[in-house]
Amino acid sequence: MNRQSPIAQYTLDKTNLNFVYNTTDRRNPEYQFQNNWNFNGSIRYNMNFRQTKLFEPFGFLGNVPILSALAGLRLGYTPSSINASAGVDRSYDERRRRVLEGQQAIPLQHEPQFLL
Repeated sequence: MNRQSPIAQYTLDKTNLNFVYNTTDRRNPEYQFQNNWNFNGSIRYNMNFRQTKLFEPFGFLGNVPILSALAGLRLGYTPSSINASAGVDRSYDERRRRVLEGQQAIPLQHEPQFLL
Protein backbone atom coordinates (compact mmCIF):
# COMPACT_ATOMS: atom_id res chain seq x y z
CA MET A 1 0.00 0.00 0.00
CA ASN A 2 1.47 3.36 -0.99
CA ARG A 3 0.37 6.33 1.07
CA GLN A 4 0.48 9.97 0.03
CA SER A 5 2.05 11.26 3.24
CA PRO A 6 5.88 11.07 3.29
CA ILE A 7 5.81 10.24 7.01
CA ALA A 8 3.52 7.27 6.37
CA GLN A 9 5.66 6.16 3.42
CA TYR A 10 8.80 5.97 5.55
CA THR A 11 7.17 4.44 8.64
CA LEU A 12 3.93 2.53 8.08
CA ASP A 13 4.69 1.30 4.56
CA LYS A 14 8.07 -0.07 5.65
CA THR A 15 6.80 -1.82 8.81
CA ASN A 16 5.53 -5.40 9.07
CA LEU A 17 3.63 -6.69 12.14
CA ASN A 18 2.97 -10.37 12.82
CA PHE A 19 1.06 -12.10 15.64
CA VAL A 20 0.06 -15.77 16.08
CA TYR A 21 -1.84 -17.34 19.00
CA ASN A 22 -2.57 -21.07 19.43
CA THR A 23 -4.26 -23.14 22.13
CA THR A 24 -4.56 -26.89 22.55
CA ASP A 25 -6.69 -28.87 25.02
CA ARG A 26 -6.04 -32.63 25.10
CA ARG A 27 -6.94 -35.70 27.09
CA ASN A 28 -5.76 -39.25 26.78
CA PRO A 29 -5.54 -42.40 28.90
CA GLU A 30 -2.29 -41.23 30.52
CA TYR A 31 -3.22 -37.59 31.20
CA GLN A 32 -6.35 -36.20 32.81
CA PHE A 33 -5.65 -33.03 30.82
CA GLN A 34 -2.79 -31.63 28.81
CA ASN A 35 -3.32 -28.00 27.85
CA ASN A 36 -1.03 -25.47 26.28
CA TRP A 37 -1.03 -22.11 24.61
CA ASN A 38 1.60 -20.16 22.79
CA PHE A 39 1.93 -16.92 20.95
CA ASN A 40 4.59 -15.14 19.04
CA GLY A 41 4.74 -11.65 17.73
CA SER A 42 7.22 -9.66 15.75
CA ILE A 43 7.76 -6.27 14.22
CA ARG A 44 10.09 -5.62 11.30
CA TYR A 45 11.22 -2.44 9.64
CA ASN A 46 13.00 -2.44 6.28
CA MET A 47 14.02 0.60 4.28
CA ASN A 48 15.93 0.30 1.00
CA PHE A 49 17.74 3.23 -0.54
CA ARG A 50 17.65 3.74 -4.29
CA GLN A 51 21.26 4.65 -4.80
CA THR A 52 24.34 4.03 -2.68
CA LYS A 53 26.96 6.78 -2.79
CA LEU A 54 30.37 5.46 -3.81
CA PHE A 55 33.88 6.88 -3.97
CA GLU A 56 37.23 5.63 -5.30
CA PRO A 57 39.84 6.07 -2.56
CA PHE A 58 42.69 4.82 -4.79
CA GLY A 59 41.64 6.49 -8.04
CA PHE A 60 44.93 8.39 -8.16
CA LEU A 61 46.77 5.07 -8.63
CA GLY A 62 45.37 4.55 -12.15
CA ASN A 63 48.70 5.27 -13.86
CA VAL A 64 50.94 3.34 -11.41
CA PRO A 65 51.86 0.01 -13.12
CA ILE A 66 51.49 -2.54 -10.28
CA LEU A 67 48.92 -0.69 -8.15
CA SER A 68 46.55 0.29 -10.99
CA ALA A 69 44.23 -2.61 -10.06
CA LEU A 70 43.37 -0.74 -6.84
CA ALA A 71 42.25 2.32 -8.83
CA GLY A 72 38.89 0.69 -9.69
CA LEU A 73 38.07 -0.19 -6.09
CA ARG A 74 34.92 1.67 -5.02
CA LEU A 75 33.67 1.91 -1.45
CA GLY A 76 30.18 2.88 -0.36
CA TYR A 77 29.76 5.52 2.31
CA THR A 78 25.97 5.37 2.54
CA PRO A 79 23.91 2.27 3.37
CA SER A 80 21.92 0.39 0.76
CA SER A 81 19.29 -0.59 3.34
CA ILE A 82 18.34 -0.35 7.01
CA ASN A 83 16.69 -3.33 8.73
CA ALA A 84 15.50 -3.77 12.29
CA SER A 85 13.34 -6.41 13.93
CA ALA A 86 12.16 -7.55 17.33
CA GLY A 87 10.16 -10.56 18.35
CA VAL A 88 8.72 -12.33 21.35
CA ASP A 89 7.72 -15.99 21.87
CA ARG A 90 5.78 -17.15 24.88
CA SER A 91 4.31 -20.52 25.72
CA TYR A 92 2.74 -22.31 28.65
CA ASP A 93 2.10 -26.02 29.05
CA GLU A 94 0.30 -27.75 31.91
CA ARG A 95 -0.68 -31.35 32.43
CA ARG A 96 -1.95 -33.67 35.12
CA ARG A 97 -1.46 -37.43 35.05
CA ARG A 98 -4.37 -39.67 35.83
CA VAL A 99 -4.23 -41.25 39.27
CA LEU A 100 -4.66 -44.99 39.25
CA GLU A 101 -5.97 -46.93 42.18
CA GLY A 102 -3.39 -47.16 44.95
CA GLN A 103 -1.20 -44.33 43.59
CA GLN A 104 -0.56 -40.96 45.15
CA ALA A 105 -1.77 -37.88 43.37
CA ILE A 106 0.93 -36.34 41.18
CA PRO A 107 1.11 -32.54 41.34
CA LEU A 108 0.25 -30.42 38.35
CA GLN A 109 3.16 -30.17 35.93
CA HIS A 110 3.66 -26.89 34.11
CA GLU A 111 6.32 -25.34 31.90
CA PRO A 112 6.25 -21.64 31.12
CA GLN A 113 8.66 -20.24 28.50
CA PHE A 114 9.37 -16.68 27.50
CA LEU A 115 11.85 -15.73 24.77
CA LEU A 116 12.79 -12.36 23.35
